Amino acid sequence: MLLIYLSCAWITGILLGSKFSLYPVWLDLALIPLPLLFFYWHKKKLIVSASLIILALLGGIVRFRSTLPVADENSVQFYNDKAAVELKGTISQEPDVRDKSTHIYLAHIQIKTADKWKQLNGQALLFVPRFPEYKYGDVLQVKGKLETPQAIEDFDYAGYLANQGIYSTMLSPKITVTGTGHGFRRWL
Repeated sequence: MLLIYLSCAWITGILLGSKFSLYPVWLDLALIPLPLLFFYWHKKKLIVSASLIILALLGGIVRFRSTLPVADENSVQFYNDKAAVELKGTISQEPDVRDKSTHIYLAHIQIKTADKWKQLNGQALLFVPRFPEYKYGDVLQVKGKLETPQAIEDFDYAGYLANQGIYSTMLSPKITVTGTGHGFRRWL
């Protein structure tokens, strides 16, 4: 039965972690019930169980927060909502062709800084016109403004893209194809 309580506390902690942040130091809160052992030693199983449940809850919060990407100068999302940038990257999936536009998933991204290219972590989603057509494995050099995805009416579009590991979008960038056939599938 204790395992069920611990599992529920862990899952609840993960859900709470999606709502607010908690520093790992706060895990010490799980130790608060332990001094009660000196006064209520005959209820030691209950006190130790309570400490473990609190630890599982707080651990779930810390675990969720640790899985979120860090937005530093080595990540694509660091450059969101700032000046226009010049990027180079590879189309990592088949482009998603729509009626009037194409969605391109760009990975292995480098940014141009002071006439040199710097490797970044993360991916970006480009919204481009339907023509010209681009293919999986094309290497693109793009110029445009990176933006943080926004919610669309009642739909959490930013959360949807975050589940795919995408925290940056670019609308109608200027594109130059600099290479082809650089996708992983060419090795298969």
